[in-house]
Amino acid sequence: EEQSFERLKEETSSLAEDVHDQMVDNCDQLEIIASLIARTDDLTSPEIRQTLASYSDIGTIDHLELLLPDNSFVTAHGDQVDASEQMSFAEVSVQGAHISSRETDVVAPDEYVVRNWVPIMRDGETVAMLCGVIVLGTMPDALAERPYGGNAAIYLIEASTGDFLVDTWHPGQTGNIWQLGTREMAPGYDSAQLQQGLTEGRSGYVVFKSASIGEQLYFCFQPCGVNDWQLALSVPESVVFSRVDAIRGTLNIFLVFETVCLVAYFFWVLHYVRRETGVKQRQLDTINYIYEIEKLLFGAHESRESLATALERISQMTSAEHVCLCLVEDGRPSAFFARDRKGFHTFDPDDPLSGDSSSRGVSPSALSDEQKAAARLASLFESGCRTVEALDQGELAQLLPSGMAVRTQSLAAVPVEESDGALAGILVVRNARNVADELSLLQNVEPSFAMFCRNLRTYRTIKERGEVDAMTGMLNRNRFEADLPRWTSRCEKSLACVYVDANGLHELNNEQGHQAGDSMLRAVARAIREMFGREGAYRIGGDEFVAIVSDMSSEEVEQHVRGLEEVLVEEGISVSTGMACQSVPVDTERLVGDAEGLMYQAKRAYYEQADHDRRRRRDA
Repeated sequence: EEQSFERLKEETSSLAEDVHDQMVDNCDQLEIIASLIARTDDLTSPEIRQTLASYSDIGTIDHLELLLPDNSFVTAHGDQVDASEQMSFAEVSVQGAHISSRETDVVAPDEYVVRNWVPIMRDGETVAMLCGVIVLGTMPDALAERPYGGNAAIYLIEASTGDFLVDTWHPGQTGNIWQLGTREMAPGYDSAQLQQGLTEGRSGYVVFKSASIGEQLYFCFQPCGVNDWQLALSVPESVVFSRVDAIRGTLNIFLVFETVCLVAYFFWVLHYVRRETGVKQRQLDTINYIYEIEKLLFGAHESRESLATALERISQMTSAEHVCLCLVEDGRPSAFFARDRKGFHTFDPDDPLSGDSSSRGVSPSALSDEQKAAARLASLFESGCRTVEALDQGELAQLLPSGMAVRTQSLAAVPVEESDGALAGILVVRNARNVADELSLLQNVEPSFAMFCRNLRTYRTIKERGEVDAMTGMLNRNRFEADLPRWTSRCEKSLACVYVDANGLHELNNEQGHQAGDSMLRAVARAIREMFGREGAYRIGGDEFVAIVSDMSSEEVEQHVRGLEEVLVEEGISVSTGMACQSVPVDTERLVGDAEGLMYQAKRAYYEQADHDRRRRRDA
C-alpha cells in the first residue's frame, strides 16, 4: 500500500508540474503575441483579427480574444462582442498578467473557460487585454501526462471555492467538490482532512469508497503552483494493485522490460523535445522575420533597397524562386517590384528616371506576362477571394499566361488591402517549398505591405506637390536639379538639352494682364510636352523651360525644335530656343550651359529687331 501511495503521489506531482509548465508556456507565447499586436494602431482592424485567427491551439489555449476598453471582445472569428455584463476592462486590466477563475465563455455561454490575461501596453498604458481562452472541457486532452495509462481520473480544483475546473470522473459535468456530499472514508481517513488539505493548499491523500463503482478510490491532491489550483488524481483500488502479483513472479523480466522502456522513453522524450523545440524555434524565427520585414518596409517608400531586402527575406523564408509585390490602382496593376534569382526588378511608371522596363531587368514580354497575371489575380481578389494557391498545371494555366505557367510549379498569393478593405496590391510567391505554409506567412506580413502601400502613396503625393509646377503641370526646378545627374544613366548614345524662353511675357502681362501671360505659359508647356514628352519637360523659371531628350540625334532634336516654334507661331507665340547635344559620356552642367547660352543668343537677336526692341516700345 505504501508503494501504491508513492506512485500515486509521483503521478500527481508529475501532472501538476505539467499543468504548471503549460501555464508558464502559455504566458510566454501570449506576451510575444501581445508585443506584436501593440504595434498596430487600430485594434479592431482586419490585421488584428487575422492575427487572432492565426494563433490557435497554443498549448492548452484553444483560441485568442482581445478585450477592449469599451468592454467588448474581438474574437478569433473576427466578431466584436459586447461583454460589459460579464466583465469590466478596468477590473481586468488593473490585475495585469494573470489567470482568471472559472468563467463562462463569451461566445458559447454553456462552456466553462479559464482566461490567461496579458496586457497590451503602448507608451506605458494598457490599451487592451489579450487573453488565451482555455476551454476546460478540452483541457485534459492538451496535457502530456496520462496517469495510470489513462485509468486515473483527473481533477483540477479551485481551492478557495471548491469549483471543479476539470473533472474527468464525471465527464460533461461541472460542479463543486463540496456539493458532492460526504463520502464513506476508509479507516484512518475523514472528509475534514480532505477539505482542510485542499483549502489550505497542502499536499495529501485519502481513501474513500466510490458509490458509482463500489470499490475504494485512492485520492491524491497537490498544489500545482497556478493561482490556488489543486491537482488531484483518483485511482480505483483494482488499478492500484493490478500488477502486484505479476510483478512478484516476473521481476527479472520486468526489469529488462523496464530498461527497454526507459531507453525508449528517453529517445521518445528526446524526439519530443527536439520536435517541440523545433516548432517553437520556427515560430520565433517567423515572428523575427515578420518584425524585420515590418522595420524594412517602414521606410521603404523612400528606399528601394529596403523593399528589395524585404522581398529577399520572404524569398529566404519560403525558398521561393520568385517573390513579387504588384501595386493596384482602380482595379488594375500599376507597378511591380520583384525579387528572383537574378536580382531585384521593378516597373514603376510613377518613377520615370528608373529607366524603361528592359533596363530594370524586366523584358517587355515578361512585363506583359506579369501584367496579365496580376490582372487575373486582382479580379479574383476584387470578387472576394481571400487567398489564391495553385499546385497543378491546370490551375496555373487558368491564372497565368502560357509562357509563365510553363515555368511555374506552384503559386501562392494574398491581397494587400487598405484599411477600408480596398485592394491596394497583391503579394505573390512562385515555386515555393510549401504553399500552405507560405500562404500563412504571406497573410502575416500582409499588414506590413499594406503600411508600405499607404506610406508610398502619401510620400508620392507630398513629393508631387513639391516637384510639379501648379500652373503648367510640368516638373519644376526642384525636380530638374534632382533629375539632371540621373539622366546620364538613362542614355546609351547621347543626351540633348533644349532651352526654351517665352518672348514678350513681361510686355504681355503689362498690356493684357497676368491671366493672358499665364495662358501663354500653359500653351508653351503644352507644346513642349507634345513635342518632347512629359518625362523630361521642366519649367525652371518664370518664362524658362527645359526639355531633356535621350538617344535622339541632333538633327532629330533640331527638327523637333523647329516644329515646336512653328506650332507656337501658329498660336501667336514667339519663343527663343537653344539646343545642345553631347555623346556619352555627358557633362550635364556644360550641356545645359551650352543650351542656355544659345537660347540667350536667340533672345538677344529677337529683341534687336526693331519691332521687338523693349526700349523702343517703352519710348513709344
